Amino acid sequence: MNPRSIFILVPVLGLLLASCKEEQAAPPAVVAPSGMDLPVLKIEPGDYWSYRVRIEIPAGVTGDQAAAVDSTHQRTRTFLGKTPFIPGSPDVDCFEVIAPNSPPMREFVNIFEDRVELRGDWAMKNAESRPIVLPTPVVFFKAGLQAGDTLPMPTGVGVPGSEAVRQRVCAVIGREECVVPAGSFPSVRMLMNGLDGKIETRRTIWFSPGTGIVKEERIRYAEGKVIVKETHELAEKGHKALTERPKAPGPE
Repeated sequence: MNPRSIFILVPVLGLLLASCKEEQAAPPAVVAPSGMDLPVLKIEPGDYWSYRVRIEIPAGVTGDQAAAVDSTHQRTRTFLGKTPFIPGSPDVDCFEVIAPNSPPMREFVNIFEDRVELRGDWAMKNAESRPIVLPTPVVFFKAGLQAGDTLPMPTGVGVPGSEAVRQRVCAVIGREECVVPAGSFPSVRMLMNGLDGKIETRRTIWFSPGTGIVKEERIRYAEGKVIVKETHELAEKGHKALTERPKAPGPE
């Protein structure tokens, strides 16, 4: 998504194969009853997730003589609580995302005990900026996901009939322990692949039930070559006091 669309959206899927010695049986997959995942997100207004973000761009991507880029920065997602979103509809859960050299972003979701649904997002570039609203809620994570499961994602987002139409799919790779600067978390790894025109995007997310997203990798390809790799790793999860209620989308 631009990071846009929150963590929203994603293309065709790829398969991961685990190798093992011929004489050695593959270890059993980790299977967790859905009840072990509840609630999928323990949260209250003021909770925040601080990520260490690494950007890698190979030499020659941004120009014939351009040097390779390898930089890091911090990205913070803060839960603001409930906020109005669509007139006539119930309030939704709202996150604010802050990163250097980017406008503040609001992410709108529905958080239930057994699932998280995407509703839309809002890049707050200026007073005229308006949110992107998904036609219907999209399940981003739910309790009990296992390897081989898939989650339906929006398709045909874009101009119908054009090369820019985005086809997306999300597949669950499995459950594993994910180690990041903030610690070690039992996580569900999900793979989202997509094609936006001639740019292919592969997005891998590690979601830890009860904690949220602990790691994310976004790799973009053009003509089979990597043009940018972005890695987000949870560095800190904490809580801070909020000073004001989140602003609703739309004119004042």
